[in-house]
Amino acid sequence: MLDLLQTNRGAQIAMGAALLLLTLVGAAAWQLGAPRRELALSRARWLAAPAEHYRMIVEMKGWGGCTQDAEVRRERVVAIATNTCRYYSPRTVSAPFSEAERFLKLMHYQRL
Repeated sequence: MLDLLQTNRGAQIAMGAALLLLTLVGAAAWQLGAPRRELALSRARWLAAPAEHYRMIVEMKGWGGCTQDAEVRRERVVAIATNTCRYYSPRTVSAPFSEAERFLKLMHYQRL
């Protein structure tokens, strides 16, 4: 095989193109998996040191935008200071992780 590559310019070009294509496919596959890896790392950081009692302020943009300010204790919303969102109730930190996971699954199925 090496003899063929050393003497045949066309074989060299074809082999180079094949290696380039494999590299691009591998890079694309790695890039497509990046959001899932980032989500898993973020969730792991939260689960490693979760806050039992916290205040969560969320500002949503688009469709007019809205703001939520809620107090959370043991993964339950216990008080709401502000909620200008018409369609969303205040949530805990765990909720956006689950929503992002559902969104990534939906995007994956739409690509298939």
